[in-house]
Amino acid sequence: MKEFKGTPPPWLSVPAERTGDFQVIAMNGQIVVAEVEADHEEPNAENKLQTASDAALLAAAPDLLKALQDLVDATVDADNPGEMGVASDNEYMAAARQAITKALGEDK
Repeated sequence: MKEFKGTPPPWLSVPAERTGDFQVIAMNGQIVVAEVEADHEEPNAENKLQTASDAALLAAAPDLLKALQDLVDATVDADNPGEMGVASDNEYMAAARQAITKALGEDK
C-alpha cells in the first residue's frame, strides 16, 4: 500500500464566520488544507448545504482513502480472495484501485 504524502489527518471542516464559506483545517488549525467558498450570489439553503457537504467530504478524504486502501489490501491479501464476498479482480475492485491512484496523485 502506498502512503499518502499530503498533510496528515485528522482534517476538520470549520465554517467561517458569517460568510457561509468553510475551511478544511489540520494540525489543530495551524494548516488550512482547503477553502470551500459558498455561492455568494445565491446564498440559499440548498447552496449552503452543498458547501457544507463539500467541505465535510474534503475533511473526510484522508480517512476515506485509508479505509479504502485497508479494504483493498484485506481483500487481496486473504488466502481466498472471495472470502469477503468480493473477488479481487472485479469492476468494484478496479474502481477502488482507480480511486486510490487518483487520491495519491498518480493518475496523471
